[in-house]
Amino acid sequence: MYFVPNNEKNARLGIIASKRCMNKAVERNRNKRAVREIFRSHPVKESKLDLVVQIRRTSALTLAIQRVELASLFSQLEARCAQSLLS
Repeated sequence: MYFVPNNEKNARLGIIASKRCMNKAVERNRNKRAVREIFRSHPVKESKLDLVVQIRRTSALTLAIQRVELASLFSQLEARCAQSLLS
């Protein structure tokens, strides 16, 4: 996951899902939909950031585990940004 500050009022999301990692378009689209849904429901979307999420091979993980891990990453990112604003 990459991020940079922006001048917009809300965060923006970019998703990278390459054919190398997931051969089938169905898999790529399902994973992108899951990332978008987590982003919509997470408070990180209120911050002024541009986020890029690069999806890697996820064959062994279930969708529920992916959602928990991504929500955790968004929370860590939000905490990190809050710390940088305080200092």
